[in-house]
Amino acid sequence: MGKVLIIDDSNTNIKYTPENSWSSETLVGPFSNEYGTSIHKSTTRGDTMEYTFEGVGISVYGTLNKATSQGQPNIVFSIDNGSPASISAHNVGDEITSHILFYQSPVLVNGTHTLKAISTGGGSAFYFDFLTVDTAREDPVGDVIVDDRDLGVLYSGTWDQSGTESEYLYTTSKTPKGPNGGTATFTFEGTAIAVYGTTDSNGRNGGNATHVAFTLDGITTQYNGIPNSGAIKNVQLFSNQSLSNGKHTLSFTLLDANICYFDYLVYTSKGGSGSGSGGDGNGNGGGGGAGNGSSSKTNVGAIVGGVVGGIVVLVVLVLGLIFCLRKRKERKSKAEEQRAAEPYALPTTNTTSTTAKTAKTESRTYIAGGTTAEQESTVSRPFTGVTSSFFDGGSQGRDSIAYTAMQQSQSGHGHGHGGGIHVPTGPDYRHPDMLYPQYEGMPSSGLYRPPPSTVLSDEPDSPAQPQYIRSTNEKSRFHNNNNNNNSSTNVNQSSPHSLPSQPSFTPHTISPPTSSFAETDSGLRLIPPPHYTAD
Repeated sequence: MGKVLIIDDSNTNIKYTPENSWSSETLVGPFSNEYGTSIHKSTTRGDTMEYTFEGVGISVYGTLNKATSQGQPNIVFSIDNGSPASISAHNVGDEITSHILFYQSPVLVNGTHTLKAISTGGGSAFYFDFLTVDTAREDPVGDVIVDDRDLGVLYSGTWDQSGTESEYLYTTSKTPKGPNGGTATFTFEGTAIAVYGTTDSNGRNGGNATHVAFTLDGITTQYNGIPNSGAIKNVQLFSNQSLSNGKHTLSFTLLDANICYFDYLVYTSKGGSGSGSGGDGNGNGGGGGAGNGSSSKTNVGAIVGGVVGGIVVLVVLVLGLIFCLRKRKERKSKAEEQRAAEPYALPTTNTTSTTAKTAKTESRTYIAGGTTAEQESTVSRPFTGVTSSFFDGGSQGRDSIAYTAMQQSQSGHGHGHGGGIHVPTGPDYRHPDMLYPQYEGMPSSGLYRPPPSTVLSDEPDSPAQPQYIRSTNEKSRFHNNNNNNNSSTNVNQSSPHSLPSQPSFTPHTISPPTSSFAETDSGLRLIPPPHYTAD
């Protein structure tokens, strides 16, 4: 059970229909002491009172005017247009009695509900005083009513419990006898507070009035009752309506022998994280209506905003992480593609720019008469640092100097006309100065190269004719078989290892070429090779 709000009949959120059929009065009779010194009266059949609230229960209080002689009003009550309930029956005698409980709803589901009271006529006048709403909240907005039995009220001394049907919830707490016999203390947060109770008849005490001391935040004031009077119920014993919003403490104690009965107190709460039900939220009664809705919307908006903000931040972080991972994957993929696309580069011993180097070259003169003239000359050629898959057949002879190809002058391909050098062909013939294409990594030991002193002659049966060994290199055999088919007229078929006869010719010199060619090693054909250096 949460705090209970009290909503006075003057609250503007209560609808009276028809409006001109209801009258507003201050009191029903002398010393009736209606709450807030106001009451609404209806005497016409069909008059309706309606109020919407938030909470789990609601009660209706009013005043009975001489119920024994005039009877009770005929009123039916309903919640959310449910089953109607009649006014409760009371036996209060033939007096004017306020704070009578007319109707109490069953326990409701916490939420918004509507109370409706309709006059059915035929009875006494209906005097409506106030409502109480159980908000099921601990910090509602509005006027909170606190019964004398509330656990928030702390008592010292001996306080007796009593009460009648015309007192709130039928209970009161009787002060200890004698001055300063005991104290009641209550702490609250709000802007106003008022204390209500019953003063005892003072005729038996010599007509002396009741005197009670109230101390609020250290400031003491005194209540002085009416002398020579009987018991008066629902008396406002203390009130302060101009407090600053905050925590306050009120205590009170009896100052003389006249007994006082503490009934209830009402303080105005501005609420905290939540708000109460009932009222208009503007200090008029309970916390229902606009004030409650505004506070609730503010809190819900703050919560929703925080949740949405957290989700947005989380989404941004996740997207950022995905973006970083994707960029990293793309960089890695591009790096792998670049490595796969880069050609294999053979290691070189010198990567410097073209440098003029001096290479020692030889030139050999082949003479038909069987003599050889050797010359040495120094030729300056650029060093390109390019390696080739062509080799000269071995490291023997020529002082390990690599020649690229046999130079042919004048008429080519050794058909013996035009004075050119004759180059025999055949599958078993390997010219000592011809550079043949080889597979990478294939050893060159399969190709025999005669020493420099060997004399090449145009006579087939010359004693100095070297014996050439068949190469085991499949690629070179393939190449020379093609040459054999194209140059079969120049080969001596009866002696595959002898040179065919050639006509006399003027000696020529074989030396490495001096012009540059682009090298393409397809493995199927021989094209003019590039320059090669002595390295």
